[in-house]
Amino acid sequence: MKLLGIGAVSEASGIPIDTLRTWERRYGFPAPQRTNGGQRLYGPETIDRLLAVKGAMANGLQVSRAVEMVTLEAEFSEAPHPRARREVVPPRPGQSWLERWLFFVTRLDGDSLDQIFRRDHGLLGTMGFLNERAGPFLDAVGEAWADGRLTVANEHFASERFREFLAGIWWPIAAENNGPTVVCATMPGEHHQLGLQMAAATLALAGLRVVFLGENMPPQDTALAAQMTTAAAVVISVSRAMEPPTVRRQLHELRVALGHRIEIVIGGAGAPAADSAAIAPGSLNNLAAWAENLFKT
Repeated sequence: MKLLGIGAVSEASGIPIDTLRTWERRYGFPAPQRTNGGQRLYGPETIDRLLAVKGAMANGLQVSRAVEMVTLEAEFSEAPHPRARREVVPPRPGQSWLERWLFFVTRLDGDSLDQIFRRDHGLLGTMGFLNERAGPFLDAVGEAWADGRLTVANEHFASERFREFLAGIWWPIAAENNGPTVVCATMPGEHHQLGLQMAAATLALAGLRVVFLGENMPPQDTALAAQMTTAAAVVISVSRAMEPPTVRRQLHELRVALGHRIEIVIGGAGAPAADSAAIAPGSLNNLAAWAENLFKT
């Protein structure tokens, strides 16, 4: 393996040499090897990790959190695996990223999916990944299942792998946040939580503390969790599987249980277009803007 000097790494990553030295001193990243004369030398994987840090910072993440996230992902990818890690299959000419992802879903190839999830997240940053990859991928999986191109096993496999990846993005960030607290949950009868995972990642990136309750939560229990954690808001995700009248009834039950001090924010494909009991941002970018406003109130 050919090692690179700090000048070559700086040129390839677009990060000044002085910045690389500062990050090394403050965060222990990037960690070089040293020659007998004290010269810094880096493995070629360092460039990919630096580009991933730049992408995360471009999407609003502080450098310390960006470094932590990329370091955790690197540790995960290098951890011992119960079987040899397969190389990602080279793309066919003209094959889109979405066709490639779905190809691995049909093969139940979790290793390749994990690798391209990490690669695209590093290239796009968290918000870019959520908007440009997560939403279209989940829609495509649902459509392919509905028209018979994917089996139930394929759909569950894709959902679980993606859920695990999304959780791995946001929970290390949220654990270090000191902003207002939000509780994330779905309503009774709602067993889809990928939209909630995407919301949690957005909120964590905005600096909020996230209490993640997950799916199928009774309104009274969600309200109790919000009150116990002095949450500023409860964030609810609703899929198309939920009936609008049921969602409205549950929302009003939650509003009564919460009182009027704690906001309700609702999103997802099955969210009501307008409801006096809840705020509906309408997109992840709008949710991020709402989260940032919490710091000003």
